[in-house]
Amino acid sequence: MTIKSEHTFECGDSIALKAIQYSARWSEETMCFKANLYWNNKKIAYVENQGRGGENRITPAMPEHRKLFSEIEKKCSDELEDSDLSFWCTEQVAKSVFAKQLKMRVLFKEAGEKGQIIEVSWKGVKKVTSEHVERVRKQHPDATVLNALDFEEAYKVFSTI
Repeated sequence: MTIKSEHTFECGDSIALKAIQYSARWSEETMCFKANLYWNNKKIAYVENQGRGGENRITPAMPEHRKLFSEIEKKCSDELEDSDLSFWCTEQVAKSVFAKQLKMRVLFKEAGEKGQIIEVSWKGVKKVTSEHVERVRKQHPDATVLNALDFEEAYKVFSTI
């Protein structure tokens, strides 16, 4: 499952986060990550967070890219629902990490309003198959198996717990 970490604005401009590197080991209060930020398919910045609770640091790839940031941040605050550029980047990293989890484990939400997310993995299994998903469905018939949902719907269930 490949997740596109990109958004196209009404005017046709696009923003994308690529080469996302995430470290669960170094994530304390926030996600520890590094990534490249692209504007209309040109790398314009590096985005990183050290995972210690601070804000994302967005550093222009070239000095002349600084001018673009006020334009980009305005477009993000105007068009991205309840978001700004930094938050959007964090959300894309979170989606990337979630997509990797879905590849390696079966995730399901227990039945009921206060149901928790449970993950099931198998020793030696690096990629879950439909057989793994069906096994969990049979064992937990009332649960919502996130691997069986559309990615955006699964992410919404996962992120609202």
